[in-house]
Amino acid sequence: MLVGITGMPGSGKSTFSKLLSQYWGVWLDMDKFGHHALTLPRVISQLVESFGSEILNESGEINRAKLGKLVFFDKRLPEINEICHPVIRELLIEKVSQPLPLGHYYIQDAAILFEAGFDDLCDVTMMIKTPFEERLKRVAESRKWTGKELLNRDASQNEVLKTKLSDYIIPGEWNLSTLGKKACQLDIAFRYNLATGIQISKAEIFQGKNS
Repeated sequence: MLVGITGMPGSGKSTFSKLLSQYWGVWLDMDKFGHHALTLPRVISQLVESFGSEILNESGEINRAKLGKLVFFDKRLPEINEICHPVIRELLIEKVSQPLPLGHYYIQDAAILFEAGFDDLCDVTMMIKTPFEERLKRVAESRKWTGKELLNRDASQNEVLKTKLSDYIIPGEWNLSTLGKKACQLDIAFRYNLATGIQISKAEIFQGKNS
C-alpha cells in the first residue's frame, strides 16, 4: 500500500507524515528523491543542455540555489519538471516495489503529488489543508520567508487541484495531539484494509475532531 500525503508550503504535511510513520507507515520524503535525481549524470546533462553550465558549482554538481532562481524568478519550472519528474517517478517505483514486513505501508510525502501525476501510484491520498495565515506564520518562523516568498512558492502548486482530488482532507491547523489521534485512526484503518481488503469508511475513521 502507498499512501500519498500532500499540502501547500507550510501546511504541516511532513509533520503529519512523520506522525503516521510512528506507527506502521514507512515515510518517503519526495524532496530527498528530487535531490537524489539532481545528482544523476543523465539529469545533470539534460539540465545543463537546457539551462547552461552556470547552474553547476565548481565541482560540476547542480547548484540548487541557482536552479531555484530559475524556478521562482524566471518561471521555468515546467522545463525543469519535464526533465526531473520522470526520473523521480522511476526512483519512487523502484522503492515502493520493495516488499515491506506484514502490515506495513509506504507514505509518499509529496508537495506536488497531483501536479506531478504521482498520485496514480497511490492507493489513498490525503491533503493537509491549512489557511494561508497559519502557513505564513509557520514559514516566517521556521524558514524566514516573507508573505511574497510564500506566494511565489504557492504559485508553483495547485491548491484547488489538491483539495478536489484528495481522498481525505486533514485540517492542518489542528494541534499536534489531535493530529496524532487522527494519524493513529488512519494507521488502524490502513492496516485493517491490508489485512482484510475491506476499507473503513471516512465516517468511521473521523468521528469528530477530538475523538
